[in-house]
Amino acid sequence: MYTNANITLYNKYYDATTRLDKWKRTQIKGVFWDNCKGANVKKSGMETADSVVVFIPLNISGYVDPKSYTGAEGTWTLKPGDKICKGLIDQDFTKITDLEKAHDDVHDITKVDKKDFGSANMRHWEVGGA
Repeated sequence: MYTNANITLYNKYYDATTRLDKWKRTQIKGVFWDNCKGANVKKSGMETADSVVVFIPLNISGYVDPKSYTGAEGTWTLKPGDKICKGLIDQDFTKITDLEKAHDDVHDITKVDKKDFGSANMRHWEVGGA
């Protein structure tokens, strides 16, 4: 699989100790990032229609299914509502709006498709974001 970028995921999880939602940061190297800048014109005015598709190789270690994800060290998941960012970000955020203010190319994950067919080198997650 051709790669052109690194990403940082921010997975949302519930911390039973603090009884708060938290965000866990995971850096992933060697993905394919394809984004599209766009705009929609509505009666109420201009609205952005930016989107992204990211291909993440299946052989990246630490993945767990969304229902099993607890925020444990060394694990990550892919689910709608989590954040995906282009580049390796070394900051943790308590408020996710701070991430969006500080960095470009921050997207909400809207879809996740597992493509586990074909040769081992072609198997990947296809992640869509808006």
